[in-house]
Amino acid sequence: MIDKLVAAPTIEPITLAEAKEHLQYTAADQDNYITGLITFAREAAEGLTKRCMISQTREATRDYFPDTIILRPNVTSIISVTYYDTAGVQKTLDPQDYMLDNAAGTSAHWCLPMPGKSFPSTQDGRANSVVVRYQSGYINAANVPRVVKQWMMLQIGNMFANRESLVIGTIVGEFAANGLLDHFKVYEI
Repeated sequence: MIDKLVAAPTIEPITLAEAKEHLQYTAADQDNYITGLITFAREAAEGLTKRCMISQTREATRDYFPDTIILRPNVTSIISVTYYDTAGVQKTLDPQDYMLDNAAGTSAHWCLPMPGKSFPSTQDGRANSVVVRYQSGYINAANVPRVVKQWMMLQIGNMFANRESLVIGTIVGEFAANGLLDHFKVYEI
């Protein structure tokens, strides 16, 4: 099972102005650095939770069609389902043959065959025979949970203040605020 990013978000959950307000930094000389920290903090939150924080396009790849295809949470739509049939010909599954089950809310979402339908057979032994392209993540920054944004702000502040991974004379442990994301973690993927 592979799940990869195809098209990154075009916006971030936190704006540059919000991050600078949190950092209490007004000069523009660090804007590029702070913008990078915002992206890093979002990506770190996504990595820890296995959840897309802002709308992005992803692909879930499987070697064959299972009964259900597990996708990350926050799926807003399935763009396409392609597969290699038993003869090795790439085909696109008719959208009327599958459905998105995103009713679970905080856990993983699924691509399922429509009632009365079944997924087709794929070419034996072919790796990555099935690709589900989908849109996942909160549609806008206002919908991203406040606790996730707060975690991101803490991460941004920590990285802005401490620009090295090792500070002589200090003990560095796991980022203490990671517990803020526990409620949003997905363990099924």
